[in-house]
Amino acid sequence: MKRLWLVILCVVFVSVSNAQIYQFRGPNRDGKFPESNLLKEWPESGPELLLEFEGIGEGYSSVISNGKYIYASGKIGSKDRLTCIDFEGKQLWQVAYGKSWDQSYPNTRSTPTIEENRIYIVSGVGELVCLNAETGDINWEKIKLKK
Repeated sequence: MKRLWLVILCVVFVSVSNAQIYQFRGPNRDGKFPESNLLKEWPESGPELLLEFEGIGEGYSSVISNGKYIYASGKIGSKDRLTCIDFEGKQLWQVAYGKSWDQSYPNTRSTPTIEENRIYIVSGVGELVCLNAETGDINWEKIKLKK
């Protein structure tokens, strides 16, 4: 599932060429994109595979990008991990950011959020973490305490 989302994200980036739209639902957040010459339908063989990457773990979250890197979260073992990949398919870093949910419907679901050079993400058990988008270093974390 994660591989499919990574492929879809890459296709979207190539489809919008140099438009550099990196926010939800386009430049005005209304689902309208100003690009022209887009495909009216996919080729019968499907879109060209631009990038395939293994090792990001299991989960259901979406991949995101800041225009420089691709970020994907996934569960590996008992930990949620955030992986940074460049557009050539090279893994730059992978960081465990918290304990993964292991009860009903396990695996990662949290899609990271980027603001400037910071990435915010929540683990499966509610740990909020802020990471450096370039290095993956944890800037700070807020651990949800059990009552």
